[in-house]
Amino acid sequence: MVVFDAVPGIDKQIKSGLVDIAIAQRPDEIDYYGVKFAADVIHGKKIPTLKSTGFEVLDKTHIDKPDMQQYIYSN
Repeated sequence: MVVFDAVPGIDKQIKSGLVDIAIAQRPDEIDYYGVKFAADVIHGKKIPTLKSTGFEVLDKTHIDKPDMQQYIYSN
């Protein structure tokens, strides 16, 4: 099962196997690219094909890493 948003407790659900992958938002990148591309359009620049930005894929291989914990919402 794949879920969108890293709600509190998602790490336990991934570890137990209830959830295979959680797509966690990265608001800093979402905001940055939203403003950057809007400014590019205003200035007549072509917007490149979007790459994978603004999210992090959480799964069993790295859910315990400290840098991944920042993407799990807290209560």
